[in-house]
Amino acid sequence: MSLSVVPQTMPTLPGFDAAALKRAVKHHHRWHPIVWVEELRTRCGANARDARYIDMWGIRPNTKQGNTAYAYEIKVSRGDFLRDMKQSKKQDGARALSNEFWFVAPPGTLKREDIPDWAGLMEPRPWSDFGKLTWQYWDRDPRLAVVKQAPVTEKIEPTWPFVVSLLRRERDGFVSIAEANTEGVQQ
Repeated sequence: MSLSVVPQTMPTLPGFDAAALKRAVKHHHRWHPIVWVEELRTRCGANARDARYIDMWGIRPNTKQGNTAYAYEIKVSRGDFLRDMKQSKKQDGARALSNEFWFVAPPGTLKREDIPDWAGLMEPRPWSDFGKLTWQYWDRDPRLAVVKQAPVTEKIEPTWPFVVSLLRRERDGFVSIAEANTEGVQQ
């Protein structure tokens, strides 16, 4: 008796907008308390005209682990990514202020070889429901797959203009503190 293997086809993709991808990034880090800041300026004040924004920046407030910081650029189209890659300095501030820099994009939007050496790539992944791929649960449990691991780098010490930018985002309601989900974790 021979068994035939039926190749799985990818189910129809749901719409992945920037908000859904940001939600997935936070969900990806659900086991660690992280302070998240969205649309964070890397410069302010006199140098603001050449300021850049980080789509999402998060820091794990744990001094024993070096206060690991993450920067995420959300890309919903390949054209958006290619425009950014033409502006060589666009990610410099985010890279300097983070230990890991990631691009997050819908499946198939970016290729592994598109990603610079200094960055990683994550994409949403479907659930496997009894061997069949499905996006049915993605809204309540958005999972990301690492397509290319981001290298871990040293970040610079924050400057006062950066601290001021953080405080302004907090004042304006763009800071969220995600408590660790400890359900099912042994202490």
